[in-house]
Amino acid sequence: MVERFKVWSPKLAAVFFVGTALLLTALFNNLDEPELELEAAYGRVLTGEEALLVYEQCSRETPPMPDSVWTPSHEVISEIEQVLPEATRNALWKLKISNIGRWIGGRYVGDLEKELPSLAREYVGAVRDGKKHVYVNLFVDIDRGELFDDGDSGPTVFCDGGIMFFGLEYNVEQQKVTHIAFNGAV
Repeated sequence: MVERFKVWSPKLAAVFFVGTALLLTALFNNLDEPELELEAAYGRVLTGEEALLVYEQCSRETPPMPDSVWTPSHEVISEIEQVLPEATRNALWKLKISNIGRWIGGRYVGDLEKELPSLAREYVGAVRDGKKHVYVNLFVDIDRGELFDDGDSGPTVFCDGGIMFFGLEYNVEQQKVTHIAFNGAV
């Protein structure tokens, strides 16, 4: 007895293989996207009343001083990191600031959007009028890592430095950036 195999047409075989390739690509692409970790954003969460000193910047405006502090969760920090690139881009556009590079601490710092993932971050949970906010202090860490290893638990304050040094405040309830300001340039 001879078994007969049904032969696929070339068109049907091509559709099957392309569909399978697209499905496998989608599955593997989802595996490649790791969850955001605080280390990936290169930052630290500041706690305690000393953390409120981040609101005392010398060359940019900050929101009003909060009433108290709280510790933002990993999920809240992930939300902030998701909206950070667009909020930064929109703020630069509104201010009509050009993304001109400059030498900072012996290294060239160019396009802010390109450099954004490498900027150091300090997150401060703040409560004002009963509403939770997170202030994020972003800056170029010239020594790349040594800044946070010095044992200092207080916020980092830079005077001047231009657009590579800025801060923003995120409203947790509204899930949006409500304030952003860049340092002045020398």
